[in-house]
Amino acid sequence: MAFEIYLNFKNGEAQEAFETYEKLFAGKRNPNIMRYKNVPGMKVKPEEANYVLHAEMTLENMTINVSDVDQSTRYVKGTQVSIMYTCASVTDLEHKFEILSKGGQVNVKPEKTFFAESYTEFEDRFGIPWQLIYILR
Repeated sequence: MAFEIYLNFKNGEAQEAFETYEKLFAGKRNPNIMRYKNVPGMKVKPEEANYVLHAEMTLENMTINVSDVDQSTRYVKGTQVSIMYTCASVTDLEHKFEILSKGGQVNVKPEKTFFAESYTEFEDRFGIPWQLIYILR
């Protein structure tokens, strides 16, 4: 189980930021960069087709994740960073979600996705943005 940082960018800036951080901090890139155009069943505006849905790299002992926010999502400066936690199981994710999301704002309820067995996004009652994920490995 691990804590990670997740950075969101607007206007397709994730790729440039990712490459900048990778070079500057000698990051080790995961070669699989997911793009909006590759999401099964998702209708994508042509100008957003190459936006980064998810990319990750390791910097020393920490994973940094980046993505572009599509134009239909409200982008609020100051909310570009969230804490991502990889859970041990779906049950673990649901337990942490129940406690952390109480009194907060849920953006995505825990659900199975094309990239995870379970995934959720929310802000806790203290205003901290969280992402919880469980991936079968």
